[in-house]
Amino acid sequence: MYEDGRDFYRSVSRNQPGITVAAAPKARHTYSSLLTIAINGKPYLFCVGGSLTSGSGGGTSATRVFDLSLTYAQAMARPDMGWERRANAPAGTTAGSSGWDPKTRRVVTRGISFWGAYDPVADRWERWGDAVGGSDYEASVAMDLDRRKMYVLGGHVAEVVNLDTHVVTALGTYDGAGGTGPKWVKGFVASVGVGGYLNGPGLQWHPGRKRLLAYVNTLAVNGTQQDILQIDPMAGTLEILRMSGVRVTTQKDYAIYGRFRLIPGTDTVVLAGSTETDVFIGQLPAIGAAVPPAPSPTGLLDAPSRILRTVIPATRIPLSGR
Repeated sequence: MYEDGRDFYRSVSRNQPGITVAAAPKARHTYSSLLTIAINGKPYLFCVGGSLTSGSGGGTSATRVFDLSLTYAQAMARPDMGWERRANAPAGTTAGSSGWDPKTRRVVTRGISFWGAYDPVADRWERWGDAVGGSDYEASVAMDLDRRKMYVLGGHVAEVVNLDTHVVTALGTYDGAGGTGPKWVKGFVASVGVGGYLNGPGLQWHPGRKRLLAYVNTLAVNGTQQDILQIDPMAGTLEILRMSGVRVTTQKDYAIYGRFRLIPGTDTVVLAGSTETDVFIGQLPAIGAAVPPAPSPTGLLDAPSRILRTVIPATRIPLSGR
């Protein structure tokens, strides 16, 4: 826990007998920049930035990848524990937001002060431009690969970048005095006191429905949320997907980030709120399965366009069964 500002420890871990070079990366909060990517056809885990658990807790510009084919023994036989250090990002960042673009084979990142892309084969960063605001945002990412857009939403920021032209567009701003942009943006950019969600919402893009799926936490429901938001960013509309079945619970005030996922090619979502709570699996209602309007489950959203109800109830995987 040396407070030296470095990305790696100065001493060798007791879990690495025989290693003489200290290069193990410090633990960190990864926020929305922990991804599975492909390098020359092989799966790797990618991480950039993060809040280091030692020192002041500030961010880092370090980029690291982990070869997922390594065994535990192979990883621990390396001074870096398998976390290969790569080229630094254009600037340090704490709560960066990243997405993987399989078409260009690049990681696209919204950092504290930059927008950019990382080429893992060439081990090179490209700085696309400056990020507005000069601050880290605890936001989540959704990739619309057909329309070539990456959405960054949550923690008072709502932006979208064109993956081909690199043009960044702000989607709206809201505060106690009012706001701009479509109404669905309000929950992601406003503070909780004026209708916002907690930071770090779960966010996915559904390519078949061409909709954003959002699992949001609010103080109004004490850290629990049953339903899922379905957003059409092109039309500016919001729907509530009302999920039945067992009661979904997560830790109070807990950010979700990448722990809400859509299983590719299905209407099935998985929510793994934390290691201390159960894993939940839910089936999204069919498109067009409208029911009469009902009050928002959070009490904070503007009136949705419609509310859909599940036909197949959500199920739970108990903690003891994992």
